[in-house]
Amino acid sequence: MPEHQASASAAWQPVLEPDDAALAWQAISAIVDDLQPRHQRDAQSAREFSLAGGDAGISTFLSYLVQARPGLAGDAAERRDQYLARAVSGLSSQSMDASLHGGFSGIAWAVQQQSDAPSEADSMSAIDDALAAYLEAPSPGIDVISGLAGIGIYLLDRLPLPAARVGLGSIVRALGASAERSAAFTTWRVPPSALDEGDRALYPEGRYDLGVAHGIPGVIAFLARVHAAGIAPDESGSLLEAATGFLLSQVSRDTPSPRFPYWSAPVGPAPETRIAWCYGDLGVALALLVAGTSCERRDWIDYSLELARAVAERAELAGSVADGGLCHGTAGAGHMFNRLFQFSGDAHFLSAARFWFRETLALRQPGEGVGGYRSLIRNAALEDVWIGSPELLSGAAGIGLALLAACTSLEPSWDRVLLISPLSSGVRSVSRGA
Repeated sequence: MPEHQASASAAWQPVLEPDDAALAWQAISAIVDDLQPRHQRDAQSAREFSLAGGDAGISTFLSYLVQARPGLAGDAAERRDQYLARAVSGLSSQSMDASLHGGFSGIAWAVQQQSDAPSEADSMSAIDDALAAYLEAPSPGIDVISGLAGIGIYLLDRLPLPAARVGLGSIVRALGASAERSAAFTTWRVPPSALDEGDRALYPEGRYDLGVAHGIPGVIAFLARVHAAGIAPDESGSLLEAATGFLLSQVSRDTPSPRFPYWSAPVGPAPETRIAWCYGDLGVALALLVAGTSCERRDWIDYSLELARAVAERAELAGSVADGGLCHGTAGAGHMFNRLFQFSGDAHFLSAARFWFRETLALRQPGEGVGGYRSLIRNAALEDVWIGSPELLSGAAGIGLALLAACTSLEPSWDRVLLISPLSSGVRSVSRGA
């Protein structure tokens, strides 16, 4: 197995109790059964090949399943390869942007996870060259899902190649050039021109996005990993320090949780968040944990753990989480608390992880959707509808990945695409009494 892939480690421990673990394996098996290779599609889109929403993400799930328990589905390795091959075929058949979750860098990331260590002669070298050209004059998007931070996640996994270092340096410079600076802070504002008509009326001076998926916390976690890699250390370090200071100044309520709104603005409301990776206190806590461990900042680590403990105590949040996906569902909450427990050994996080995984298992309706799971989405008519989704970010593949991490000793390095993997092991030797 390539050294940059996941590995079974004594440091990573299963967290589910026996009865729940048995149900989790039933759910994983059902998801695998429903992920039979799809027939050739008449109408194709880049999303169907992508990491977040298509073949590359499904292949990633099957890859981790083969590593964790190859006997669960006899042809899982073959289907993993079929999905990955189809994702790669999309690179030539579809017009794609450079983004990680929806574009060609995400497909390349999935290929890299299932390949040997990065090489200048491997199949991704053409992707590296394309990104180098793109990053000479990148679009202004900064975020993890569709912007510079997401592209940077792929390049971080291509280190130590020179092209990756050059590309990451270009991203740091682009982030610096697009930043809004004051005497105390550095931040990034979403301009009114980037908002739809309704939001422009609410936020006539733009707003500061405070979610990991699309905003400043994701950029902070990315900059921390770049700084830890020794790339553009002065600029990445100064951006990181000042941006983290801005984020910590944006607490909107004097309550234990929630503290961080969806966004803040010079003019306009600061709406309250729920539990999720994409927006809210739990995702922010993990981003700060990545930053703290990357830069050996005990103050950031302590704040992230204290913030996450406050979220763990809010059991009433279960009623606000509709489906099971990674982005804003129960499996995502369970996985983030699992990450926090594996890092800290804190029994509060163990209890919270088990709670949210039980919620995930309770959502399953055998015979429905994909493996018994359906996703709540908003369609083009702005109606909320339930669909069976195989996707990594919001569907069954992501649920399967979180459940695998909960009931095996295979460390889930796939979650680097969410920027929630601390760079140090924390205190995993601490007793894990429930």
